[in-house]
Amino acid sequence: MLKLTEMEMTLVHHTLNYKTDRDSQLSDNFSDATPKDIMKKTGWSRHQVAGVLSSLDEKNIGHVIPEEYNCIYLTEFGINTYFDNLEAKEQNTASEPTYLDLYGVVA
Repeated sequence: MLKLTEMEMTLVHHTLNYKTDRDSQLSDNFSDATPKDIMKKTGWSRHQVAGVLSSLDEKNIGHVIPEEYNCIYLTEFGINTYFDNLEAKEQNTASEPTYLDLYGVVA
């Protein structure tokens, strides 16, 4: 599985039309999000957004469709990679032992 950075996960999250439904998102790869929308939602600079988009493009996760649309297109690979990373994160969080589990006392 290709691991995405936190910033990549955040950007992809804000582009999804169906944030919890892989199959619905796969049937609708387009998003209503533009780079400007990502800047507003995250507080990132245009250079940060451009850098993350460039990284996602290099990884074949998604890219910006220019001209009149200027929206972010996610590839099928990109959608699956995002949801795979999300599920792995949820499994790791659920399976990590707590201090109480390890030592029988609250820290």
